[in-house]
Amino acid sequence: CKCDKRCVNRVAQLGLRTRLQVFKTEKKGWGLRCLDDIAKGSFICIYAGQLLTDKGANEDGKQYGDEYLAELDFIEVVERQKEGYESDIDNLDFSDDETDVNYKASKDSEDDSDYMQEGSPPDSANQR
Repeated sequence: CKCDKRCVNRVAQLGLRTRLQVFKTEKKGWGLRCLDDIAKGSFICIYAGQLLTDKGANEDGKQYGDEYLAELDFIEVVERQKEGYESDIDNLDFSDDETDVNYKASKDSEDDSDYMQEGSPPDSANQR
């Protein structure tokens, strides 16, 4: 990426720079916390999940319970793709326990297999 060094795409390409810990909470299931102090505006990690409106979150909370819903203070959403990084999503299926995404790179990005370590484009990048 030839953008400024603070560009979310460029920062996300560098991968994790913060020590994170997955832990079991007493009442809320699994959580994720940072083991070190984080400077304001620092890239933490990529969150890939379903983004809901307030109305959608309320409806899902009533139907499934709200213990896994989170409000994000800062979120950068991909609104359009950069030229040269095109991709297609050919199957997206949200089920109760898992998300199944079949991702295929376009011919323009076939050689970018190490572009993102996670292998699929992020829905958002979380920052502090």
